[in-house]
Amino acid sequence: MVAAVVEEQAPDTGPVTDWLRDVLDGLGGEFGACRQREPADAGELIDQIALLEQIQAAAAAVRAAKIVRFAQAQVAAQHGDDWDPAKVGQGIAEQVALACHVSPSEGSRRLGRARALWYDLPATLELMAHGRLSEWAAMQVVTETRHLDPATRRDVARRLVADDHIEALGVRAVSLRARARAYAADPVGYTERGRTERKHRRVGIRPAPDTMSWLSAYLAVEQGVACWAALRRATDAAKGCGDPRTRDQIMADTLVTRLTGQRSADAVSFDLRLTDQGDGAGPGDPEPHGTGPGDPEPHGTWPGDPEPHGAWPHGHRSGPDSSPPGSSGADGEAVGGEGSGVAAGHAAGTTLGAHPAPPTPGQADPQAALTLPQTAKNRLDTEGAHTPAVRLLVPWVTLAGGDRPGVLVGHGPIPAPLIRELLATATGRVQVTAQPPDPGQVSRSRTFRGKLKQQIEQRDQTCRDPYCDAPIRHIDHVRRWADGGTTSYLNGRGVCERGNYLRELPGWTVRLTDPDTHTIRITTPTGHTYTSKPAQPP
Repeated sequence: MVAAVVEEQAPDTGPVTDWLRDVLDGLGGEFGACRQREPADAGELIDQIALLEQIQAAAAAVRAAKIVRFAQAQVAAQHGDDWDPAKVGQGIAEQVALACHVSPSEGSRRLGRARALWYDLPATLELMAHGRLSEWAAMQVVTETRHLDPATRRDVARRLVADDHIEALGVRAVSLRARARAYAADPVGYTERGRTERKHRRVGIRPAPDTMSWLSAYLAVEQGVACWAALRRATDAAKGCGDPRTRDQIMADTLVTRLTGQRSADAVSFDLRLTDQGDGAGPGDPEPHGTGPGDPEPHGTWPGDPEPHGAWPHGHRSGPDSSPPGSSGADGEAVGGEGSGVAAGHAAGTTLGAHPAPPTPGQADPQAALTLPQTAKNRLDTEGAHTPAVRLLVPWVTLAGGDRPGVLVGHGPIPAPLIRELLATATGRVQVTAQPPDPGQVSRSRTFRGKLKQQIEQRDQTCRDPYCDAPIRHIDHVRRWADGGTTSYLNGRGVCERGNYLRELPGWTVRLTDPDTHTIRITTPTGHTYTSKPAQPP
């Protein structure tokens, strides 16, 4: 779920910046004219399309050059400010990401590609700058030559331009030619790259349309083939026994059951968090009665994409939301036992469309047994306080038959009928909690824990740094604890690990500008400001 973001540029600009704005305005004006006037000659339109493609490539080359120049200026300034040598260079990729409206991880990749083109592949960059090679084709050259030393890399790039004329090739052909040239230039290094790359194996997940998702794994080739073969064998066996599902469906279901240990693919456990917007029901919704049952579970994480290798230095023993030994406080009370997170069941034939009376916030709801499957209650008794990984934020009116969608944290909206169907047919554990936010809540503890931590996670959903959208790993004090900041609902923000360490660098400031909407303003070392608001609750 993307937080609302408004960017404010620094006021002072130079002639090049003004010229770039004029170019952008001119393109916007041409777009508006296209909507108004009659289509031009077909041949002229093709010429314009080709020119725009060339302009796009040239713009990407100039952007890469500007990124390198910005990095050089930042490193020089950091040296001048007597930074710790181990920290010089940090914060550059994040500023690039904010300027490009992309995640910090993508900002790191763009910075790395720009440096490669500028320093090691000038011939490739030159083609881009004149619109003769697309950015995507140039990225193939960057990728296929990354194991070469700078001198050899420059020579390979020169040969690709002078001898292979890659500007006349398709993207795949460019990739194959660059791979062949790179291997011929350093076959030993090419082989070694295949060995060292294996340490970067990882798994990721990203949303897909229509309430689906993409689960991916970056594996050694023989491991990937072995996984695929195992799924195919299981599929062949199932089809041989007359399984009516398609082969693709069987492979997908087998993947889920083998990874999770569930008896079936749909036996997913849910962390159901009831919300109450306090603004009445939406169109077609019954009047909301209030919030829902239960206290929060002690931790509250959700699965997301792993941090890319080399993105940020780790090695920290603990994050700011880790609990010190023996700590206590209003937000650090023990969780569990009677009245804690509830998973209840219902008798056969009961539907979620029933209109139960509202529970008291923070207490178990006896009528929740009428809204959830019996197997869910049974699992609560055997699995204790284990937290389900799939977190759903659902308005109370949705369970009561309303049309307001819920939110699957990290994915996006889930239609109300689908939510009720998932819960009504769930065979996994369903943990129900309801914690209405208390903006005035303040803890004596230095760390965000328990109910307070859960409420901030529920409000922010993903990292509050603009364009990041990574899972929340830390709860950060907006005003630092060391500067007199409190551990409170208003002074907390959910961030990824990288974002939390970033704000500790010189020149970065974070400030709460509107407590009512929890608007936060982030100022970078260049004086640019970026404003972040929490995602809209369901």
